[in-house]
Amino acid sequence: MLVSSRPFRRNPIPVLAKSSLVCLLLVSAVHAGNTLPATASAVFSPATVMVGGSQTTTYTLTVANPNATALTNIQFTNAYAAGLVADAIGNYTCATTNALNPPGNPGGTNGGTGSFSATNFSFTLNTLLGGDSCTVVVKMHAMSAGSIVDTTSTFTSTEATAGAAASATLTVNPSTPVTLQSFDVE
Repeated sequence: MLVSSRPFRRNPIPVLAKSSLVCLLLVSAVHAGNTLPATASAVFSPATVMVGGSQTTTYTLTVANPNATALTNIQFTNAYAAGLVADAIGNYTCATTNALNPPGNPGGTNGGTGSFSATNFSFTLNTLLGGDSCTVVVKMHAMSAGSIVDTTSTFTSTEATAGAAASATLTVNPSTPVTLQSFDVE
């Protein structure tokens, strides 16, 4: 332990200079036009199911714009992981292609297009306003037991570098066989 016999003296000038420098650097970074990429998260709900088509899970992908200004021409895809089968398109708010909307789904206000197939989906959003987000929802079931990790593409836009891919893990338990027993009654 270091002990000093001199009294402790505060000097606010160096602290003020250091904090001003940090503020100056942060303001400079913001004004330099550094636009953050779109962020994304994915989740399965429920996260554990039995193998087969009798129990489904809902896959939800949320795409967000962390900036104060809009991102344009956001593009992303998702090729479903082996063992996953898409059953139905859920309510989504990314893009506005009405042909893809399930009955009652108003679609999104981002403009752009989306497409779904048995093995993937892809979207292009015209605009995602600063601080806004949108979702893509797909009801699915699993055809093989084990841990299935579904990962999207990166998220590209005109204004920023590519944003990281999103991943979700689904645990699929094997189906439980039904065992019938017979007894002799005498």
